[in-house]
Amino acid sequence: LVRERRLQQSVNEAARIAFFDLGISRTSGRNGLLVFVSTFEQRALVLTDVGIHVAALGPQWHDACAALSAAVKARDVNGFERALEGLGPILREHMPRSADDVNELPDEVQ
Repeated sequence: LVRERRLQQSVNEAARIAFFDLGISRTSGRNGLLVFVSTFEQRALVLTDVGIHVAALGPQWHDACAALSAAVKARDVNGFERALEGLGPILREHMPRSADDVNELPDEVQ
């Protein structure tokens, strides 16, 4: 049995390691994003680089991230997919794509 706080610390640590190991921190605009899912701990964590100002994304962002976590905890794949798709419009509104944008990271699940 592990306390809730320790579970969350483990997920946070693993997500931060993955963020750097996967090169998400090396995007030119420092606007990389990682959706980290730990099925064992039943947690989801969204990590953003410094180019994404989370406070400016507002309550919709926090609600979408909470929906991701709730879906993982409930093992609801469809709910997770909907919540994940819900991040796109929020990001698009606050960080519109420019004409010279290049996809610097792979789109595949890793």
